[in-house]
Amino acid sequence: MPRILITGGAGFVGYHLARRLLEDATNDVVLVDNLSRGTLDTELSRLLLNERVQFFQLDLTNPESFTRMGSDF
Repeated sequence: MPRILITGGAGFVGYHLARRLLEDATNDVVLVDNLSRGTLDTELSRLLLNERVQFFQLDLTNPESFTRMGSDF
């Protein structure tokens, strides 16, 4: 299964891109966002219920964030 990383995953473009990619049952999606512009809204919270979606609240300008995500990327 392809595993797709989307940075800015809680934003408008990231959210809609994730929804589109999940239409293909072979895709897994990893969303990364620091939520600096807000919080998880209802739509995104519903998306995160999908077992093929992983979410990390991280700031990728901090090198430690990559350690927290793991080495699978």
